[in-house]
Amino acid sequence: MKKPISLLTVCVLGFALLGCKSWFYHEVPHEVFIESDPPGSPIEINDEYVGKTPITVKIMGGHNGAFSDSRETHTIRANPVGGNQFVQTKQFSGPRQDLIPKHLYFNLRIGPVAPATKSDVNVKMDIKKEDVKKDGD
Repeated sequence: MKKPISLLTVCVLGFALLGCKSWFYHEVPHEVFIESDPPGSPIEINDEYVGKTPITVKIMGGHNGAFSDSRETHTIRANPVGGNQFVQTKQFSGPRQDLIPKHLYFNLRIGPVAPATKSDVNVKMDIKKEDVKKDGD
């Protein structure tokens, strides 16, 4: 005598074979409008050229709007188009941490920030005993 396969058994087997990602998390395209000043900047997403600004690109992400692939960092870079301009980079954490922006703006005329050097942070502090207040003073 054959026993019919129950619906519960079929569901459990299907879930085990297909995995939870396909059931609970699916990727959808998110449009990102990228512009720069001046326009015409070559744009790279994760080191891949995608076009020149202004441009609308599609980035795959979760239905919640977060980056979804396994990269630790997602990088969007705008490259200079002329003299006296600088590379601009925006980084986002992933997977499923930072949300995919709807709009990005790059100002290529903003230069890099100079890191502090040892001579810049040389601070001398002279504290005298009479300058130190005691509790209750």
